[in-house]
Amino acid sequence: MNRILRIGGEMQNRVEYQAEIDWIKKKHGNLEEIRAKLAMSKRQVSRLLLVDPSAWSRWVKAGDNAPPHVYRMLDWYLRLEEKDPMLTKMEFDLRKYTESLSQRFFDRKKLEFQEEPSASFDEVSRLNREIDGLKRRTETLQKRSGILLILIGIQLAFGIYILINN
Repeated sequence: MNRILRIGGEMQNRVEYQAEIDWIKKKHGNLEEIRAKLAMSKRQVSRLLLVDPSAWSRWVKAGDNAPPHVYRMLDWYLRLEEKDPMLTKMEFDLRKYTESLSQRFFDRKKLEFQEEPSASFDEVSRLNREIDGLKRRTETLQKRSGILLILIGIQLAFGIYILINN
C-alpha cells in the first residue's frame, strides 16, 4: 500500500512540475526564445544555469526537455530582469573574480614574507648540516636493510639446503 502511495506522490509531483513548465513556456516561450529574451549566448546562459553548454544543446535538441528547476531558474531570472534591468545586466565572470582574489591573496602573502626577518646565515647553515646528516642516516639505513635482506636470503638458502640434504 505504501509503495502505491509513494508512486502516486511521485506522479503527482511530476504532474505539478510539468504544469509549471507548461505555464513558464506559455509565458516566456521555449528555451531558445527565453535565451533570445535574455540576449545571451548558449555559453552565457549555460554559465548562468551552472551547466555545461552541451547540456543546453541537448535540452534544446530533445525538444525543450530541460529539468523543471532550469525552467524555474530562467523564470526567476526573467522576473528579476523585469523588476530591475540593471541588476541582471551586470555580468559577473566568476573565473576573473576568483583569479583576482587569488592574486590579491598571493600578493598579501608575498608582502608578509618580505616583511618577516629572513633567517640568519648561521641558521641556514645549521639547517643544511641537519639535512645532510639526515641524508647520510637514510643512506646508512638503506645499506643496512640491503645487507639484512642478503643475510636473510643466505639463511633461507642454507635452511633449504639442510632440509633437502637430510
